[in-house]
Amino acid sequence: MENKDPKTKTDETSKPKPHDAFFRWLFGDVGRLRHLLVLSGKVNRDIGEFISEVNLDTLVRIPDSYSEVAETGEADLAFRVEVASGAPLLVGILVEHKSGRDSGTLDQIARYVNSVMKIYSEHRAFSGLPTMAIIFYNGRENWNPLGSIEDRYPSCFRGRILPFACSFVNMIDIPDSDCLACEDTATGMGIVAMKYAYDREKLLQVLPQFKKALQRMPHDEAACLLAKISIYLKEYVT
Repeated sequence: MENKDPKTKTDETSKPKPHDAFFRWLFGDVGRLRHLLVLSGKVNRDIGEFISEVNLDTLVRIPDSYSEVAETGEADLAFRVEVASGAPLLVGILVEHKSGRDSGTLDQIARYVNSVMKIYSEHRAFSGLPTMAIIFYNGRENWNPLGSIEDRYPSCFRGRILPFACSFVNMIDIPDSDCLACEDTATGMGIVAMKYAYDREKLLQVLPQFKKALQRMPHDEAACLLAKISIYLKEYVT
């Protein structure tokens, strides 16, 4: 019998992984996502230009009613945000986490953009929502699904190949200094945990530097953060 589940994939590297729950828990929060976008904008020019054109204070998460994954499985997170010009315009942000190569990543994002990023209003000529998709990667291998995708087409198609804007961030490129200086401790520690999930020595070098920031957090919040990071890292290091 044919499987009609749109989320089913045949690529072994794209099977749902438990650690996606950590990314979803951490950056499903609009405050933390805002910090992540700002840090990413420092290492990715396209993201930097994008966040300069929107008002991040208006960031709103789109409920997961379109998805059955909750805190497990695929880590897509969808948001809406107002443009910075003050005009009553919204654009979408789709965030996807990958910890390994996945040949179906762009198809997956295209499917979600098509199904989630819509506004139904009789006053709109087009229900689609212009969307910036951002792929966050923290795998062992050097990988970028965007690669040279545009180089395969004539120059008149540059910037128009995909039906959405798309940027890629290898989390290892976000400097430790920016993570340590981040005013949101959970965001900074979370990025460092993901950056060095495969590097025990770097984890032991950088994570303890958050001690003072942790001590300033409410006890329950700090305990929850440490528990989440511990569960996440158990998959990689002892």
